[in-house]
Amino acid sequence: MDVRWQTERGDALQIVANFAGHALPMPPLVEGESLWRLHPHAAEALVPGDMIVRLRQKG
Repeated sequence: MDVRWQTERGDALQIVANFAGHALPMPPLVEGESLWRLHPHAAEALVPGDMIVRLRQKG
């Protein structure tokens, strides 16, 4: 799952999650700050149950 919300100002919130029973390739992430990641040790892929929340703010 890769869901993105964008404001009129250009800020974006992205939530990426893997509900599959196997690792998935990392999707393109919005540039910005990582607010939270369930499995931060898995940098190259989304492991089962992994979730990433990212925020891009337009200055």
